[in-house]
Amino acid sequence: MDKKSYSREGEAERYSRKITEILPQSQKGLKRVLVIKSLEMFYFLLFLALFVALSYTVVVLYQKNEDLVKKRVEAKSKFVYWKEMTKKYPNYAKTYYMVAVYSMNFGEKSQAVKYLDRAI
Repeated sequence: MDKKSYSREGEAERYSRKITEILPQSQKGLKRVLVIKSLEMFYFLLFLALFVALSYTVVVLYQKNEDLVKKRVEAKSKFVYWKEMTKKYPNYAKTYYMVAVYSMNFGEKSQAVKYLDRAI
């Protein structure tokens, strides 16, 4: 064999030795990097879960608000209807009773009492 093949074998042994010496140190560094990356992933997933939960809560609250607004509009239209019926049928007790019920729903207790008195 010539000198070049011997020098290449010696080089290979030196590189092999360097790799085996560096490997344990690099594994420690790799473990640190993996721990940091896993913490980053944990915080990212935690943030994502909180974002999804918050978004869901906002959507649910928005839908409930829309339902309440719709019910209030319906109640207001029924209140107006029954109030008109009291003008059309002034001697009919149910019309005054229904106006009193819707007045109570809107928090107008004095109006409700007034209409209940007229119903009786």
